[in-house]
Amino acid sequence: MSTFNSTFDSYQIRYCSGISYEAIIYLFKEKDNVARLFFYDNDAALPQNQIDPYPAIIFTLDRFRDVLDVLQTEKPLKISINDELKSGVISSADFEPVGEEEGV
Repeated sequence: MSTFNSTFDSYQIRYCSGISYEAIIYLFKEKDNVARLFFYDNDAALPQNQIDPYPAIIFTLDRFRDVLDVLQTEKPLKISINDELKSGVISSADFEPVGEEEGV
């Protein structure tokens, strides 16, 4: 079973036209691209999450705001992809305190 795991510390967003996906978010760790998040039209047939040739998680476009909110408000974060199950996860990389005022 092949699994990809990596933390990341920055991202870059691109909205696209004339190609099969609507938007892409590149995830970086110390300025090295570690993975990609693709967003397809809500009615499109979605490709599977993958590790090769590069780690990528596939979402529908209606998930874009949710994913962006996590990227903007949580840290540290990590990405995990299970190639056998074709599952992908973006999650907190550490335990989070309970409550809206985390640590205040």
